[in-house]
Amino acid sequence: MHRNYIITILVVLFAFAKAYSQLHINEIDSDTPGTDTAEFVEIKSATPQFSLDGYVLVFFNGSSSNTSGNGRSYLAIDLDGYTTDLNGLFVVGGRDVAPVPDLLLNENIIQNGADAVAIYQGNDTDWPIRTLATTTQLIDAVAYDTNDSDSISMMQALGITIQYNEGNNGSTASNSLQRKADGTYEAKPPTPHDLNDGGGISYISLDYQLSNANLNEGDQFTLTFNLSSTLSSDLTIPFSLSNNTFDTSDYTAPT
Repeated sequence: MHRNYIITILVVLFAFAKAYSQLHINEIDSDTPGTDTAEFVEIKSATPQFSLDGYVLVFFNGSSSNTSGNGRSYLAIDLDGYTTDLNGLFVVGGRDVAPVPDLLLNENIIQNGADAVAIYQGNDTDWPIRTLATTTQLIDAVAYDTNDSDSISMMQALGITIQYNEGNNGSTASNSLQRKADGTYEAKPPTPHDLNDGGGISYISLDYQLSNANLNEGDQFTLTFNLSSTLSSDLTIPFSLSNNTFDTSDYTAPT
């Protein structure tokens, strides 16, 4: 009985270790040209098309403020309903990230640093604003900065010992932090939706452009879709436009 009990415990521990090793922060770009409309976080799973149900992406403030910093959360994004792609990648980012992110964020919402981003098991409701970082239910975390001093208290709360500088290889606005095979990070030109070491499946990406960012009642606008490569046949794209109270009743156009 005692031997069987030990075997059962080992099996359970192995199952947890396997689940915990499935996801990591693959790339983060917190500082981009202009007003940070191209910032993003890329998640990678060990296996392709991995369900992100039950996971949440949490962002932490590493400033010295005793009320909002020192490893307190400022944003939590629930990942229920999403999956990684055939390369095991999933991108959360701003409207000018190309190709378009899998989950769109408001512009200039990811803080430049010293800060951190982490994957936890749980939901966004577990992380009210200014919740202190913890290692409980933590899957992966990376502390980063844009030529800032290390946030020791934040790193200690997350159980990590290194804070990576996005400006370690030139301008912070022209580089992201990318995970290497050994688990460390390096500053390089950003590669959203692509594997950091190259290879993998190459996608033909779909992007879009709106002729006017701000519209008044009765204004006309043009929505242009762009493909990264020319196709051999026509592509039909059914779509609709929705933004808070703006919906299909607010415009007339072929979709």
